[in-house]
Amino acid sequence: MKNFPCPEAEDIAPCQCTFDAMTGIFDLLCVGLNETQLDMIFAVDFPFDAFTTLTLQNSNIPVLKENVFGSKNFKTVIMIANKMKTVMQGALNSSYTTLESFYMSEMDDEMYNWPLPDLSLFTVIQNIGISGPYDSLSPLVSCSLISAFLSLQKLTELPVDTLSGAPNLEKFFLDNTKIERILANTFQKLQKLVTISVSGGNLTELEDYSFSLTAPNLTLIDLHLNGIKSIGMKAFEGISGNVTVNLSQNQLMVLEESNFLPLLKNTSGIIDISSNPLMCGCDIYWIVNVTAEELQRLKGLDSSCAIGDYSQDVLEDFFEYQCSTSL
Repeated sequence: MKNFPCPEAEDIAPCQCTFDAMTGIFDLLCVGLNETQLDMIFAVDFPFDAFTTLTLQNSNIPVLKENVFGSKNFKTVIMIANKMKTVMQGALNSSYTTLESFYMSEMDDEMYNWPLPDLSLFTVIQNIGISGPYDSLSPLVSCSLISAFLSLQKLTELPVDTLSGAPNLEKFFLDNTKIERILANTFQKLQKLVTISVSGGNLTELEDYSFSLTAPNLTLIDLHLNGIKSIGMKAFEGISGNVTVNLSQNQLMVLEESNFLPLLKNTSGIIDISSNPLMCGCDIYWIVNVTAEELQRLKGLDSSCAIGDYSQDVLEDFFEYQCSTSL
């Protein structure tokens, strides 16, 4: 067999099999398939079944059927723009013990089903990335999952127990959705979280305990580009350490002392409030009592309030002029 360890090229066209003897990387790239071609190609007798990466793109495969890949297994699966509305349970059953990363992206403005109905059966999966017009997110149940990058453009809610079955999750991105609420204690059980991003969504209010957690390695909570107007007094309960909180490009008009003073006192990262329509009145009088270092970490105050040089002396003069000394 001249293409060993790949099958003969004509047997799997238009798929392409490549093997790098130096690295042992064994990949399969399939572009422009239909369901019939997919079935025929994976019925071919391959010399070896264990591939590094399967890439399937720009195809017309509305349903990925159970056991469609036969005995072929993969470490990484990348599926892009295949009009794949449904991935049936067991479609990747041959990769239950090998799949480490799964990435899927769809672009048509139609209804697509969550593509990993059997996530809990993949024993070594670490990374998932799913993007497109999905309106549902099944509970993430996986002890091996480390990162989830999700852009589910029609998703409207995140049930509180969605993430509790993934205790080792370190990075969770849920961007560009229609979600309006994050429920209390959604992230509470995730003690290994490093990054949370819920940006580009429809959040208007942060409820008490919505971003409450005590993960010791947490470094970033990214909530930029929502429509956040108000923040519950205990929305960030328990947050401490070198954590950056990005609240830029929202609709905050008031910086409540009950929210922002604990964030400044309990963390050492940036609190970004830039590009918010802040009133910058006596609601921020409390700022004169923070340290210079803490004030510097309140990023965006100068531009949002148009104060200019906001040194301690300038702020004290500013508020003495605007506010009653009884505040």
